[in-house]
Amino acid sequence: MSVVNWHQLYQPLTARPKPLVAESRPCAPLRPYVRCFWGCDAGSPEPAVWVVPDTCVDLIFRIDRAAGAVSVRFCGVDDRPYRSAGGGPHALFAIRWYAWTAGYFAQDSLQGTRNGGFAGGWHFPALTAALAPRLLEAPSHTARIRLAETLLLTWLEQTRCTMPDAVQTAVGTLLQARGNLRTAELPARTFCSARQLERQFTAWMGCPPKTLAGLIRYQCLWRDLLTAPDWNVQDAVALYGFADQSHLLRSFKRYHGMTPARALAAARGAESVAFLQSHIPGSGI
Repeated sequence: MSVVNWHQLYQPLTARPKPLVAESRPCAPLRPYVRCFWGCDAGSPEPAVWVVPDTCVDLIFRIDRAAGAVSVRFCGVDDRPYRSAGGGPHALFAIRWYAWTAGYFAQDSLQGTRNGGFAGGWHFPALTAALAPRLLEAPSHTARIRLAETLLLTWLEQTRCTMPDAVQTAVGTLLQARGNLRTAELPARTFCSARQLERQFTAWMGCPPKTLAGLIRYQCLWRDLLTAPDWNVQDAVALYGFADQSHLLRSFKRYHGMTPARALAAARGAESVAFLQSHIPGSGI
């Protein structure tokens, strides 16, 4: 299965389905690579929010027009929840890639970036240098998106970077299985030793196959919770290969920081049920 189709199969969600900052889908050619662009204008302080693992990574630009400066930070793939610190009244613009597509735009191995934050110039020096100064002049979030799309499309065309074959096969297999797959099966499917596959995974996206499998399973379970009106925990235990109900609850809490019931109540407390039903279609994974 080609990376071109993965975004149609799998659409990860945050803890709060209706974001506090603007989120926008990219143009069609970038949708297999970019989950969304997000940000806010100056005068709209970045809120503190509960962040859950969404199998994505972010390149975040903080734009201080008064000082004529842009700071850039890369946040690697997370496998644990946390509360963001929020920020000051600067403009924000961010590119959110799927964990497995950031490697197309990076100029350095992403090994060691899991659960971490780094200066954007460490792993994305060319993209950071090209985009940051232009964002100072962009008058709106929409204008920033257009700038980023142009640069990202040009980058893909000029670099023609490719994902390692074994990684592509393994990620596609995990997505199709909704994370419910013993990663010990992947070497045989990818014709790559377990050690080689883990090394390629961590270099390309910053985490090993087992971590990605757990994150995908959690995300699929979270979407089911939000969209299935007759969701049943025992059915989910069987569907996702958990040993029993306690195993499912412990696994979900590890990633979300709270039980499924509390997570769902928090999401529905912040958003109306009508919003959840209209903006998070049950199909898609």
